[in-house]
Amino acid sequence: MLRFNKFYFFILFSFTAFGQNCDKVLRGNILDASTQEGLPYANIYLQELKIGTSADENGFFVFQNVCIENVHLKISHLGCEPLNSFIQVRQDSLYTFDLHHHEELLNEMVVHGERTRETLQKSSVIDRDVIFQQGETGLAALSSKIPGVSILKTGANVEKTIIQGMYGNRIAILNNGVQQAGQQWGNDHAPEIDPTMADHLAIIKGANSLAYSGSSLGGVLLVESEEIANDPHLHGDMAYLFNSQNLSQQVSTRLEKGNEKLSWRIGVSGKIAGDSKTPNYFLTNTAKNETSAFLQLEKEILPNVSSRIVYSFFRSELGILKGTSIGNLSDLEIAYTREVPFYTEENRSFEIDAPSQKVAHHLATAEFDVKIPNNQTLKINYGFQYNQRKEFDVRRAGRSDIPSLSLEQSRHQLDSKYTRLFGSHNIIKLGFSYLYTDNTNQPETGILPLIPDYLSHQTGLYSIFQKDIGKLDLEMGVRSDFRYYNVAYISRNVERSIIRYSPTFVNSNASLGAKYNFGVNNDLSLNVGMSERTPEINELYSNGLHQGIGSIEEGNPDLKKERSIKGVLSWNYSANQKFFIQSSIYLQSIDGYIFLKPELEPRLTIRGAFPVFTYSQTQALFNGLDLLTSYSPSPSLKLILNFAYVQGTDIGEERGPLIFIPPANLGFKIKKTLRDFAFLEGSDIELSYQYVASQTRFSLIQDLLPPPPGYGLLGFKASTSIGTRKQKSVKTFVAVDNLLNKTYRSYLNRQRYFADEIGRNIAVGIRYKF
Repeated sequence: MLRFNKFYFFILFSFTAFGQNCDKVLRGNILDASTQEGLPYANIYLQELKIGTSADENGFFVFQNVCIENVHLKISHLGCEPLNSFIQVRQDSLYTFDLHHHEELLNEMVVHGERTRETLQKSSVIDRDVIFQQGETGLAALSSKIPGVSILKTGANVEKTIIQGMYGNRIAILNNGVQQAGQQWGNDHAPEIDPTMADHLAIIKGANSLAYSGSSLGGVLLVESEEIANDPHLHGDMAYLFNSQNLSQQVSTRLEKGNEKLSWRIGVSGKIAGDSKTPNYFLTNTAKNETSAFLQLEKEILPNVSSRIVYSFFRSELGILKGTSIGNLSDLEIAYTREVPFYTEENRSFEIDAPSQKVAHHLATAEFDVKIPNNQTLKINYGFQYNQRKEFDVRRAGRSDIPSLSLEQSRHQLDSKYTRLFGSHNIIKLGFSYLYTDNTNQPETGILPLIPDYLSHQTGLYSIFQKDIGKLDLEMGVRSDFRYYNVAYISRNVERSIIRYSPTFVNSNASLGAKYNFGVNNDLSLNVGMSERTPEINELYSNGLHQGIGSIEEGNPDLKKERSIKGVLSWNYSANQKFFIQSSIYLQSIDGYIFLKPELEPRLTIRGAFPVFTYSQTQALFNGLDLLTSYSPSPSLKLILNFAYVQGTDIGEERGPLIFIPPANLGFKIKKTLRDFAFLEGSDIELSYQYVASQTRFSLIQDLLPPPPGYGLLGFKASTSIGTRKQKSVKTFVAVDNLLNKTYRSYLNRQRYFADEIGRNIAVGIRYKF
């Protein structure tokens, strides 16, 4: 019987082996994601067959006699984040793999997993691994890693992106293809997004930015999740982050699985943080709590029709520095000169008292991608968002738990985009968008609303054309938007009445660009664009206290739309995987530039004494320079230098510098990659220095206090991976910001009038990937 079983097994194994096609050849090419140059001598391990090989000097590799169809590859290279990839080998094939070898020069944009032709103005990308290693950093601080991007802060918890001097309503944020909507119009309102749920962040400029709804005078910030890999196995990660300066802890997890019937991805995250701390004192009442969740479903409905559904939820409760709520004018004047803010406690607390904010945001989107013969595609996307915001002030008679601002907003968005490729050198894109917004105040506050109730309708049409002529690349685009407001404004006189406003705006946008390729990774590009922006509802009709910044803001119903003309000249060059440079100079003129102008006298109200800002318009001129360069004297050592300078000038009647323009800043970084040792791989250490100059161009007519002195900050980071040859690894890092615990104030923090910036922070993170 035993002999029979052995014979039967031998016959079965022989037929099985005979049935398999073992003469397939798997070929691949490992490329630098930034430069598309081959990465020499990368290591490739084929998990199922337990064999490995190395790429040649041009990044090519080959596996002979592959029998199986489904394989997992693990690809690594000195100075790169290891890449795990699942592929199906059905015939002799050549596969291309991109490794992020130069994370500071990530230019090619991937939207919804579709690699698009690069716009003539480079698209800068921050991937998921970089997001993880930035610890607790928010969306704006993460995007500030991109050249030419800065942060406008309101205390320790609220940050907004500045792109080449443009911020606030001039930056459009696209969350998985949907224009982010909520109450983030104020500088004390951060976007309701958890960046740890994203796969990458990107800044888009040039003609391709016309494809996205919203105000984009400064650019478009994309928050994207990638397509779910066609891998039938369960993959995911679990991460833990700790920050010392506010004792914050964040836990997140993500799972995904590919399937021919339905692919899915799910993620959850939670964060708790206590009061932040400067080098000398605690920032009382700056604790925060955040929770978020994410669901993504993908299904191929027909061979030429695919669908994608995304749902995300974000909830935040954060405290506002108690020292910004001042009871009278005398104390307000004293607060500007105090070394330690009023109401500062000696111990850290995790409690959140008034003033504070509570925000909840829901986003759902459904996307359909239709492939049409003759290189044509049609994308249709519907998005819905629901936002709740409540703000709490210090109120008398025990009423601080009653919100002073309570808003609810719902938005519907419909987009369609048609793309056609003519031959291999011409691309045309046509698109349509419609947005409907309903913003309503809840009556529970007992006070007049800061923002009135309103409805908004917006429609847009655009066209983009791209063409290659030898070494010359051309792109042009046009867009037209119509916007209609229906506003119910409560008058401020003694006899209250409802005033109806129904303004309409028609905006026109155009962009023209050209890029000349002198050779591989050596090009010069010029882009000229004309843009118009509709005043947002807060700029037109706000009237009340913005407690997050401790000031009163008053809108202006007579504001006109902004008209901008901008020119950008950029040069990009790289040589032999050693030297890289990206540089750009720009000039932008804005007619009707809208800004917050401080009034000379503060105002005393029953809620306290506060400075007053009013929305005004002027003729403005911006010019600046962005520079990023890196040099690698050896494959394991990299030197990185970045510099940014922007100048904003009021060339209208008052003539002088504009407020809240980023001062010049210079950054230097040394990164050393260590060789893999035992079970440690991808190890590196990094030392950085960031110098921010004092803003010497200012006017006390536009500001309450002179800008603070310049400052320099040292930073350190070390990271490594504990890996196996399987699709599992443990990534860990330690990062120290403000290493010397320097006391300073940032010109771009609107709470600099009251408090210092946070001190030394030690961040520790660990992530398990499987």
